Amino acid sequence: PYLDKELFQRLIQTSPGIKFLFVGPYNKQGSFYRELKDFKNIIWVGKIPIQEIPFYLLKSDILLVLYAEKYHDDQSSPHKFMEYFASGKVIVATYTDEYKDKEELIVMSRNNSEYEKNFKKVVHNIEYYNSAELQTKRIEFAYQNSYKVQLNKIFQLINQHVTIKA
Repeated sequence: PYLDKELFQRLIQTSPGIKFLFVGPYNKQGSFYRELKDFKNIIWVGKIPIQEIPFYLLKSDILLVLYAEKYHDDQSSPHKFMEYFASGKVIVATYTDEYKDKEELIVMSRNNSEYEKNFKKVVHNIEYYNSAELQTKRIEFAYQNSYKVQLNKIFQLINQHVTIKA
């Protein structure tokens, strides 16, 4: 419900030489599918087992996040971003407050009207945006924000402030 469907459609229409993979469940009776089904540059993968997600992320060149411009609290740090960062691949995203200061990791539009320009910039400079150096930075960011690392930080804080008596 938060997708900017009009922006998605414009992006697909203006990029006929680029294949767009839609991974996840979709409804063939829904308006979004019906409006886009005739585009030859869309591959409708459908729902996949969770174990296959890394395969699709690693095989992709650009990972997209296209949320409607109206901000929602539950969009501040979606899990999708951490999956994307962990792949190392460049992310072109609409504005998400959580990552506004992470310009070295993500190509994020301040408003949806500049999204297409940013997408095209990445397409024309894909070697730079998916360079080994930038991919390593994204993967390291994902690791530093993983549940395991965060839990270790919490345990260290607890251990600093709690003395366990035997």
